[in-house]
Amino acid sequence: MEGQFHMNKRGFTLIELLVVIGIIAVLVAFAATNYVGVRSRAKDVKKKSEIMSMKNALRLFYNDFANYPGPTSTSTNTFDGCGTAVPPAGNCLTTCSGQFAAGATGCDTVYMKQLPLSTEYVWSYRQINSGDDFCLWAALENVSDGDIANSQAKCATGCSSLVSSSDFVACAD
Repeated sequence: MEGQFHMNKRGFTLIELLVVIGIIAVLVAFAATNYVGVRSRAKDVKKKSEIMSMKNALRLFYNDFANYPGPTSTSTNTFDGCGTAVPPAGNCLTTCSGQFAAGATGCDTVYMKQLPLSTEYVWSYRQINSGDDFCLWAALENVSDGDIANSQAKCATGCSSLVSSSDFVACAD
């Protein structure tokens, strides 16, 4: 038995370690890109939900005043709705502490407790057709979202000239 070496294999070879590290790197790359996509889709779902909530609040306002609130030119992150005029005028963000409200003393009837904050995303609003319709829109991060085309098709009559190809739109229908 002279000249024979007995090696006890302890640990992994360099090649084995490199293969495992490579596999882990590929898995992390797939997970990271998927995570970013999930986050942007979640933000878009929140935007669409808030736009639809504002649409419902605007329809309640219309039921009370037979007119959608101003402004008649495009505004960002606000619409009129506070004050004593019929329909009420004034900026809700200042008069009613961010609420969409109306009433004799300013904020008696609350249609929406809190408008979406401008720090999260930008949404735009415009009254059209002499107060019989409105356009409400926000850009989505996922421009291939099918809801964009559907919403723009529903609101094509008065909103098509106001929105871009990545905007989710709500109108009076």
